[in-house]
Amino acid sequence: MFAQTDTLTRRGAGRALLRRALQLDGAASGAMGIAFLAGGAVLDSAFGVSSTLLWSVGAFLALYAAALFFIASRPEVNRVAAWIVVVGNVIWTVDSVVLFAAGWLDLTLLGEVIVLAQAVAVLGFATLQYLGLRRSA
Repeated sequence: MFAQTDTLTRRGAGRALLRRALQLDGAASGAMGIAFLAGGAVLDSAFGVSSTLLWSVGAFLALYAAALFFIASRPEVNRVAAWIVVVGNVIWTVDSVVLFAAGWLDLTLLGEVIVLAQAVAVLGFATLQYLGLRRSA
């Protein structure tokens, strides 16, 4: 009886962690997306990338944030969708590090810091989402 209650409590905590991690990811992605959309023309020289690239990434992040909030808002978080988010976040992290290491863009120091900082943050979101999925199973 107690083992069953403990399992249900852990699953509930895992579902809550997953939902909050998706919401946090959505908030951060949305904030960065809006910043890139609104400030692309100003941030381009500060980061060392074109405003077109910033606007494109900003639009993607805004749509991605909306999708994350939708997934998190469902009465039961769709596990397949959540796993897709985790895998996507890991790919985004790896791509960001490769982009930085390969020197594909002529980033400024601030641009390099932003690319690496967001890679660390996205990996953190992926980790929390993964833990939420594992604990809610």
